[in-house]
Amino acid sequence: MSWWLSLLVGALTAVAGCLGTGVVASLLVDWYRVSSREGASGFFVIGLALLGLIGGFVVGVVAARIVAAGAAPGFLKALGVGLG
Repeated sequence: MSWWLSLLVGALTAVAGCLGTGVVASLLVDWYRVSSREGASGFFVIGLALLGLIGGFVVGVVAARIVAAGAAPGFLKALGVGLG
């Protein structure tokens, strides 16, 4: 598996991490009773979604490189491990 495919796996897991974290963060707004005054709840959701984006990218690239070092590496295998 090449580095380009590893970066693609990282990008796809970053998108999944951003969406998943954004959904959870929107639920946490009600749970933590974050005020919506001056956009505080929006900044909370966007901030956590960006952290999920960065974390998803790092996890995806690391998982892809671990799969690439093993026997029979593949794109879908790396993507599955990254998303898992």
